[in-house]
Amino acid sequence: MIKTIAKILLAIAILWTLAFIFKLGSSFAASPKSEMYNSCYEDGKSNLGKARAKQFCKCSTEMLFGVYDAETLMDLGSVSDDTSWKRDILDPTIRHCNINPNAHENTYLELKGNDLLKLDCKQQGLSANKKIIIDTSSRIATVNKKVAHLKPYDDAFKIFYFTDNFSHEVRLYINRNTGEFNEYWEAHIDRELFDWDGMCKVSQQIF
Repeated sequence: MIKTIAKILLAIAILWTLAFIFKLGSSFAASPKSEMYNSCYEDGKSNLGKARAKQFCKCSTEMLFGVYDAETLMDLGSVSDDTSWKRDILDPTIRHCNINPNAHENTYLELKGNDLLKLDCKQQGLSANKKIIIDTSSRIATVNKKVAHLKPYDDAFKIFYFTDNFSHEVRLYINRNTGEFNEYWEAHIDRELFDWDGMCKVSQQIF
C-alpha cells in the first residue's frame, strides 16, 4: 500500500518542473517511511534522475509522515486514485515538494528579481497585512516569505501555501482586475476551516 502511494506521488511529480535545487541527505530507519522513500526513489530515478528523485522522495515522505500516522497512509493505498480523501492528503505535499524540495524542513524563501509583482493584502477585520510576492514566469509566489505554489490566470492568481505546522494548506484567490481576494484554510489534518475576504494593493509594480 505504501508503495502505491509512492507511485502516485511520482506520477504527478514527473509532470511538474522543479524550480529550486537543494542538497538533501537521505537516512531512514527500516520502517513504513523507509519503504515509501525507497519505492519512490527506485521508481523515480529513471524518469527524474537520481538527484531529483532523492530530493522529491525525501521531502514528500518526510512531510506525509510528519502529519499522518503510518496506518492512515497505508489505508490510502486501498482506495481509488480519484477518491477525494486521497487527493486531499497527497496534493498539498506534491505541490510543495515540487516547488521546494526542502519544504518539509523550511517553507521560507526570499524571491529576488526585477519582474516580481509585490502586493500588500489586508484581510477584512484584521490589522495584519499579508506581503505577497509573485513571480509569474517561474509560477512561484511567497506569502510573508513562505514559499507558495502559483497558478496564474488571465483574470486571477491562485496561490497555495502551508501554515507553519502543516495542519492547513491556505488557498488565496486574487482578482487581477479589482485586487479583491479570498483566503480559504483547507484542513490537512483536522476539519477546522477558516476563510476571509480582503483587498490587495500594489506596493511597487503596476497591478
